[in-house]
Amino acid sequence: MANYWTEYKKERRIYTAWPGGWEVISCVEENVPVFKKGMPTGKTKNEIRYGHGKMPAAATKDWKRKLSMDIRIAQASKNKEEYRALRARIGQEDYEYIIEKDLRGPSLRDWAFNTPTSQEYYNLLRYN
Repeated sequence: MANYWTEYKKERRIYTAWPGGWEVISCVEENVPVFKKGMPTGKTKNEIRYGHGKMPAAATKDWKRKLSMDIRIAQASKNKEEYRALRARIGQEDYEYIIEKDLRGPSLRDWAFNTPTSQEYYNLLRYN
C-alpha cells in the first residue's frame, strides 16, 4: 500500500521543540556522497537532514516524539488531503494514547475519525 510518507519526507518541514521553542528544519539534501569503510564509492544519494543546534534533552525528546507522530500520521494517509484531514483530527493531547495503544495505518485512521474531537464535544454541549 502506497502511503503519503514517501512524498512527504521529501518536503521541507519545520518543527518546534519545547522547552525553549527550538526550531528544527527538515530538508532533503541531494547528491550526498556514499562512503563504504571510510572511502567514497563514487555513488550519491538523497538524504533527509534535520537542522538544529545543540538542544537540551527535554527538547530533543519532544522533537523526536513530534517527528515520530508526523511519520505515523503520514504513513496512515494515502495523499495530502487525507493527511491534512487526519492531522486536523489528532491533537498533541492524543499522542500518549496513540503511542500506548500502538495505533498505526488503518487502525489510526479509524480511531481518529470515530473519536469525537474537543470541538465536537463543545458543539454538542452548547447547541443541544
